[in-house]
Formats: sequence, C-alpha cells, structure tokens
Amino acid sequence: MKRTRKINIRLTAIALILCLFAGLLAGCSGGKSDDYGAVIKGIDSYYHKLGNLDDDESITYAPYFRAGDAISDWLIIATARAGIDTPDYEAYLKDLESYVNKAYADRGSLNEYMATEWHRAILAALVSGGDPRAFGTGRDGKPIDLVDEGIFHWDVTGGIDEQGSNGAIHALVTLDAGGWEDPADAVYGRPELIRRILNYAGADGSIGLVGKGGDVDLTAMALYALSPYREDETVYTLDDGTEMTVPEEIEKGLAYLQEAMSQGGYYLYGSAFSADSDAQVILALCALGIDPTADERFQKAGGNPVTALMSFRGEDGGFATALDREGKPEESNVLATRQAEMALTALLLLQRNGNGNVFDFSNRLNG
Repeated sequence: MKRTRKINIRLTAIALILCLFAGLLAGCSGGKSDDYGAVIKGIDSYYHKLGNLDDDESITYAPYFRAGDAISDWLIIATARAGIDTPDYEAYLKDLESYVNKAYADRGSLNEYMATEWHRAILAALVSGGDPRAFGTGRDGKPIDLVDEGIFHWDVTGGIDEQGSNGAIHALVTLDAGGWEDPADAVYGRPELIRRILNYAGADGSIGLVGKGGDVDLTAMALYALSPYREDETVYTLDDGTEMTVPEEIEKGLAYLQEAMSQGGYYLYGSAFSADSDAQVILALCALGIDPTADERFQKAGGNPVTALMSFRGEDGGFATALDREGKPEESNVLATRQAEMALTALLLLQRNGNGNVFDFSNRLNG
C-alpha cells in the first residue's frame, strides 16, 4: 500500500510538472511583439469586463476605480504606459487632485509614514497630463509641490526609506520619470537615493526591504531604478563604511536573479510560483536592455520569465497571481494583471524602440 501511494505521489508530481509546461507553452505568445500587443489589449478588455463597461468606455468609470487608491493609481499608470487612450485622463486628474486636496486639508500630507504615497501620485499625475510640482492646494493656500515634499525635502517622518528600501527605490524611479534636476539644497537628490538603495544590498546582490539582502521582487525593483546609472562608476560609501558602485550591484543583482530562477523561467514567492515576481524581473531586465525572451542567461528548461508570466494568463484576459495544483491560473486579479501589463509594455518598448525602461516617460509605444 505504501509503495502504491509513493508511486501515485510521484506520478502526480510528474503530471503537475507536465501541466505547468503545457500551460506555459499554451500561454506563451511565441515571442512576437505584435502578439504581446494583443495580450495588452486583452488586459484592457479584462479591466472593462470587471467593471461592467463597454470596451470604448473609460476604466475610470468602473466601480472599483478610485483616484488616490494604490491599485487604481498604478492601473492608470500601467494603462497610460501601454498607450491605451480610452481612459478619461482629464477626469482622473481632477479626481486625483481632489484626493490630494482632501488629504492635505485633513492631515497636512498624503500619508504620515510612507513616502511612496507621494511617488505614486506624482507618476499618476504625470501620465495623466498634470504638473506634480503644482498640484492641488495646501493649508497655506499655495500650490502643493509633490516632488519637493515627497522626495527632495521629505521630512514627514524619519528618512525617505523609513518604510524600507522601496521608499528610496520609488523616489529614484519617480525623479527620473519626471526628469527634474536635483536642487542644490536637496536632502534626497539622486546620489543620496542611490546610496540608500545600495545600503540594502547583500553579498549575493539581492536587495532587502529593511536590511541587507532580500528577495527577487525588491532586487528587480532596485535594478530598474538603478538602470539609468549602469555606466556610472561613482563610488558610494555606505552606512557600514563599505564602498560600492552601481555597475557592481547590477552585475551581482543580475547573477542573483539568474540563480534564483526556477525551471521554465518561474520565480518563487514563498513556496509558490509568482506572476508578480516574474513581472518585476521582466521590468528589470528590459530596463537594462536585456531581452528576457532571448538572453541565454534567463532561459531554463525551455522557458524564460516571459513564457512563465504568460502561463498565469486566464481565459478572461487577466492574470492570476499564482497557479493551482494542475498548473492552471487561479482567478485573475487587477494587481497581478496590472503588473503583467507593465512588464509586457516594457518588453514591447525594448523590442520596438530599443529602450525597455517603462519608467522613461519620453519612451512611448504610440506617438
């Protein structure tokens, strides 16, 4: 009986592996940029179906959409970067300004702790045609400079990375998206933000949230934040006295991501394959000019991060965070779908324009 059970478990495991790779191959777009464009259109259709909207209506009309909400703001950013013109960006911008005005009226700031609340609002305002440096009205009756308050002179609580390394990472990404120059008196200009990110690098090149060394997602995020500086040989002195350069961290970080990749191009978050982790890795590789569908370092057992990501795609056009025991996508959700949209947009930008940095807002798919 025990022998039979062991054989059944073994056969089940083999079947699961076969299902995973079958799903991978079925979900893969074949590596053609036009196919990824079709997938992105399917994602937009998923957003509309989720909100009971016609395809030509603005997703900002969906019941789940609310300006100032983390999921909605990132959704409008992803949609704009994908070159989709159906959203009512003007209406969204007005709603976001109303949200900022209320937050400042109630609390005098967007958040009592997280600098990333400013960074997200800045990016969302930018893609919608707004000016984050004069956005809404503060208690003093003057326009709110989200960039100065949320980055250059952040002083709401602790350091800009008080919430973790993601505070410095998103600050750097946001500055480069807007292209603003560091003022001479900036507390958190680009050099200091880079130094703070490098503070979280472990010996293996991984980036931690609150300490040295961490996981795939944060490492990938740090790499795409640092990508514009990949040829900068400036030596940064870290808090522990060690010295490091951006090219050194990028080389180690890429080696870490390569080593962390599982068979078929999958990445684990905890004990499960994660669409979100694959999406973050794709964003990092594309920002660094590395095509994850072709670079031999990121091919394993017939798959890569892109084919792995595509296996999370559901029949509704959305993406799931995880796979079930049969290797099929679980229920699609907006968060995983939005991250997949950003990743595939980065891949299209790389393949069509030669610049895969999705946070370079001068780099567009359409026009």
